[in-house]
Amino acid sequence: RALGQRILGLLIQYIARPQDDSRFLQEAQESGASYGVLAVRCGASFRESVEAFIFFRKAFSRTALQMPRVAQSSDAEEAIRLAEQINQFMDVVLIGLVAGYETGRANEPVSKAMR
Repeated sequence: RALGQRILGLLIQYIARPQDDSRFLQEAQESGASYGVLAVRCGASFRESVEAFIFFRKAFSRTALQMPRVAQSSDAEEAIRLAEQINQFMDVVLIGLVAGYETGRANEPVSKAMR
């Protein structure tokens, strides 16, 4: 739960900035990696992990688009830019999740990894 809140907070901060800030993308990737490692520790399959990500991606996108600055924007170009920022951010989280999942699997004990 705390990790999800962290990712949502980073997303909101990222889209609130007028210019891209790579610090938020770096933290997004690290958070995604933490989520991937945690998924392995909890026994989630890769598919289950990606399905959970997709569920939260939709929820996070809806939440971000309801922010006052975003919801009040009537500028089509601004709306497109924000949607692209959300997609970019969430893509980075997904890449981190995959990397973290791979790391988590690589660090599993051999007997557990063989199952």
